[in-house]
Amino acid sequence: MPTFIGLGRRFGAYKASAHSAHYAVKKGWTAGIDLGNALQQRGFTLDPAALTGDTTAKRVAVEVYPHTIHVRLFGLAERLPYKPKKGRRVVDRRKAMREYQQHLRNLLKWMWVGAAPVRCLRSRGTASR
Repeated sequence: MPTFIGLGRRFGAYKASAHSAHYAVKKGWTAGIDLGNALQQRGFTLDPAALTGDTTAKRVAVEVYPHTIHVRLFGLAERLPYKPKKGRRVVDRRKAMREYQQHLRNLLKWMWVGAAPVRCLRSRGTASR
């Protein structure tokens, strides 16, 4: 099963589903692929297994779907609607962006005192859904 389908099943209730990149690539939008290639050329591995310590890789880059990581990391009930979309008012997007920025500031403060954000893997009920 493609990753985006599994993520959709797990995070759809949070309005944080992932989308297939097939359409974007077909349209010639390859920035993500190009970035991955450039990182590999600079010595990064793109294999998520490297995050578990199962490799000697020193430089690791992994793709995350922003809405799903926000839901998990910040313990949100649903994604933050900060991106432009038909019918979404600018004032509402700005409010969501300010909330997102506050979550990031809080995360940085939390990390600064020495705690690691590993707990996001099982935060506030999202792991069991």
